[in-house]
Amino acid sequence: MNEEAKTATFWVVALVMAALAAFVTWPRPIESEESVQIGKALFEDFTDPLVTSSLRIVTFDSEQSAISEFEVAKDNEGVWRIPTHAGYIADAEEQMQKAATLFLDNRILDVSTTNREDHASFGVVNPTSGSVRVGSEGVGRLVMMKDSKGVTLVSLVVGNEVEGREGQRYVRRPAQDIVYAVELDDSALTTRFTDWIEDDLLQLNPFDIAELTINNYTASLDLLQGSVREQREFSATISTDGSEWNLERLDVYKEGTSVPRPLAEGETLNSQRLNEVKNALDDLKIADVGRKPAGMSANLKASEEFLDDEQALTSMVVRGFIPAGRAGSEEREILAANGEIAVSTKEGVRYILRFGNVAGLSEAEQQEAAARADEPGGLIGSNRYLLVTTELDESRIPVPDLQPVPQTIEELDRLDAAEDQPEDQSEAMEDKDKPAKDADADASKPQTEEMKEEPASDSKSAEEPKATEPTEDAEAAEPTEESPADAKGDEEEASGESSDVTEEPAAEEQPDGCDDGEGEGEAAGESEAESAATEQEASADTNDSATPEPAEEETEQEKQERLEAAQEQITKENQRKLDARQEQLETARKRVAELNARFADWYYEISESTFGKLQLGLNALIQKEGEQEAAAQPPAGFDPSSGLPDFQFPGGN
Repeated sequence: MNEEAKTATFWVVALVMAALAAFVTWPRPIESEESVQIGKALFEDFTDPLVTSSLRIVTFDSEQSAISEFEVAKDNEGVWRIPTHAGYIADAEEQMQKAATLFLDNRILDVSTTNREDHASFGVVNPTSGSVRVGSEGVGRLVMMKDSKGVTLVSLVVGNEVEGREGQRYVRRPAQDIVYAVELDDSALTTRFTDWIEDDLLQLNPFDIAELTINNYTASLDLLQGSVREQREFSATISTDGSEWNLERLDVYKEGTSVPRPLAEGETLNSQRLNEVKNALDDLKIADVGRKPAGMSANLKASEEFLDDEQALTSMVVRGFIPAGRAGSEEREILAANGEIAVSTKEGVRYILRFGNVAGLSEAEQQEAAARADEPGGLIGSNRYLLVTTELDESRIPVPDLQPVPQTIEELDRLDAAEDQPEDQSEAMEDKDKPAKDADADASKPQTEEMKEEPASDSKSAEEPKATEPTEDAEAAEPTEESPADAKGDEEEASGESSDVTEEPAAEEQPDGCDDGEGEGEAAGESEAESAATEQEASADTNDSATPEPAEEETEQEKQERLEAAQEQITKENQRKLDARQEQLETARKRVAELNARFADWYYEISESTFGKLQLGLNALIQKEGEQEAAAQPPAGFDPSSGLPDFQFPGGN
């Protein structure tokens, strides 16, 4: 090979090596390049939102310079709980599905940056990173979802909204610098405790309320003397049938002694205020919860062992719940700093609500106050601690009236006679008070009816003997020459003294072909005789129907059989009533157990505004007559059509 060929070969090899080196060292297109990333699913492996078993959201409060976490997860038994709120039971099935569905087939719309220095401007700084300090800006929310095995399904930092693109947000994966724009309505990613629970605390139907017991008092612990101070105002029990309130009992306290206090003349219960209490009980919402210390039973009785636990005791007292001793008992009941209310339902469940101290701003009120911070008179609110327990109220399920079981045939006869006695007495009183003319009119009425049902009258049959026995239908259809009633009617018409009672039947039931002018005297005599006979027959029929007696006297065996049959029937009916009551009691006991299991471990917090509706003083419970009507009247100058006061300016018309 000559020199030129060697040189050419060298250059060819050099070019190939250079090309190869350039190919190897040439920068590859990064995965975040628009042409590759846009249109791809944000989490390609996440295909089933139902496998999600936990959600954790971490946020950073720049004003407080604090990181807060919210977590909801299934426990080992498959029950949703909120670990960040002491494991309170969550109503999270639907809410979790909404949150998980946000990332199902959520596709990348745009690539915003790959530069880490731009993260703060897009609001996607990871709140758990070590770079977050006091006053840090641009910190996003970290959202993590896992399955039951702890495998991460979703991990994303959610940042600011995309300007000019409604419903879009900047997001990034925590381990990557690339920032995407995706469509994301993050309202389902809420960290509000009340959005993840059943917030209807009592689950009470206001129409089921049968009775309220208000114990209005205050209690506090004197730390220096170690004693409990109580200041009682009154105790009242008020019943309701659903529309009206009735005062059953009212005791006021004077120098520690209860004194009955009936309503004075001109005083009534404030029904409007009591209805507000009932509605507030129906709408009693949980604002927050805290776990009670161990050692307290579901019925809120504290043992001596519990009282020796200083930390547990402090937990109670600072919330306004004070253990107080009772004579003859080793357990101590819990007094509330601001009194209590007991609510009994028709089903026999009795709720007891004890009101403690103020707990501070509620979560919802904090957010609303922050949103209205620039407004004059911004919202200021607080919560109130509450303890709830339930017990069985057997007075709502009274023992039924049972019929005595007769032991002898004489007792059975007396029971039967006692059952018939009221009806017999009322009939006797009615007969005694009837005027004589009414008795005569009643006597003539069955006589007329008898003519329609009985064969021909005695006088008629005496003159014309029957060859065959006619049927009732034939007799009713066959006209007669004259009846006693017709004759009497004609006589009364002639004399002008016919009564209203006898006039109508005579006109309606007069047989065709009767001669009104014949046999008036004879017919009148027959009518009086038959009237007396008919009255005796009717009286006999009435007595027979009222106290039926067997045609023949009962034998001893028949009496015993009748007694045993009555005993069996009465016993079965009594047992049916007792079984029905026992079933109601068992249902109520089961409901009480379910509610106490839910209430037992928790301090609850309710809004202060709700507490204000539930708290009644004596002046709010009782009002003077006319005060309610005056309160219902619109203020002077009010224009109902506008809904605004009709202000009158000086000199105006």
